[in-house]
Amino acid sequence: MRYVLLSVLLLHAGCVPALESERRLIEQSKKGVRLVRTSVDQRAAWVAGQHGGMRDALDDGFDTDVHQHVGELSSEWVIEARKGYVVAARALEASRLASQQSADVDRQNLDAIDTCLTELETLNRAQLNAVAPLTEKLK
Repeated sequence: MRYVLLSVLLLHAGCVPALESERRLIEQSKKGVRLVRTSVDQRAAWVAGQHGGMRDALDDGFDTDVHQHVGELSSEWVIEARKGYVVAARALEASRLASQQSADVDRQNLDAIDTCLTELETLNRAQLNAVAPLTEKLK
């Protein structure tokens, strides 16, 4: 019985450094998730600004086009110009929504990764708490 207990203690003594390494790896992984989340948020803000700028440019272009044709405006020209403007505005909106949905999916994936890392961290802590008292008896 004495040898079995000694064997178990020796086996667990080798686990502590591995569990400590795993704990540090989890910490670094969580830090990486935070950095990627910051990057996703910054990219989403930049893309939203770009879409806003493109929409402003489209509006300005339409206004300029109308002003250039002031004396020549016909109902047909206005209808055709409006149709072209609406198509471009819808395409910009679709692009904006796709970008926003992509960023939302990225955030959801990061949340899932963070949740898994938190659970792994809990398991790691439980393992360390279980093994540490056994290894202290060896000292």
